[in-house]
Amino acid sequence: MTDIKVKFGTGTPIGFREYDENCPQIDLDLEFRAAGISVVSAYDGVLYGGDEEAVIKTGEVALLAMKDCVRTWSEGKSFWNSATKAVLEEYIDERLSEYGITAETDLFSLALTSESRELYDAAIKHLTEQEWFIDVIDRYKNVIAGNEGQPVTGGSNLERPPMGRNPFTPSSNDEGFGMDKNPVAWFIPNGSMINTSGDKYCRQCGTKRENGAKFCTECGAKFG
Repeated sequence: MTDIKVKFGTGTPIGFREYDENCPQIDLDLEFRAAGISVVSAYDGVLYGGDEEAVIKTGEVALLAMKDCVRTWSEGKSFWNSATKAVLEEYIDERLSEYGITAETDLFSLALTSESRELYDAAIKHLTEQEWFIDVIDRYKNVIAGNEGQPVTGGSNLERPPMGRNPFTPSSNDEGFGMDKNPVAWFIPNGSMINTSGDKYCRQCGTKRENGAKFCTECGAKFG
């Protein structure tokens, strides 16, 4: 028989829970839409009286298969990831074979609804900011008195210690407050922006102090 191309699409969005036990910070109820094409190469002539019947059944099974795939998804495993498309396509083809239809499916459109996309993007952004903040704190947690601002090697692309400007404030008019509206002065070692005589790095700009200099060679701030 000649291959039959059967197009199908979700009339209404399919809901799912996006939760990965390895990343418990994200736990969302989302929805997606999909559209695809199943190329039928063979079908059971006993079950179907002709191409038209096979086409109708293919479209029905494809949509039901996607819903069933979501329903039977392993609990605690992320659904919305780079492998989702391939998993859904394989699941559809397996279900079609159970109905006597041999086909190869391609989901050419697979996307979150606009509302779900906003929720998902916001959650990813928040998680990224949290991880960056924790990374910075971990890198400077061993700063001790008399050695304020000394960089810690490894892991991050941060080359200098925390500066006076608050990196968590999105606006250009920095008022010294973090995302939770709390002052971030504590983020600077010993809670001070003023250099002391024992500092090896400038608290104003992070530049290394040259041979006990009384002033920073970068910004001119006085030590002590």
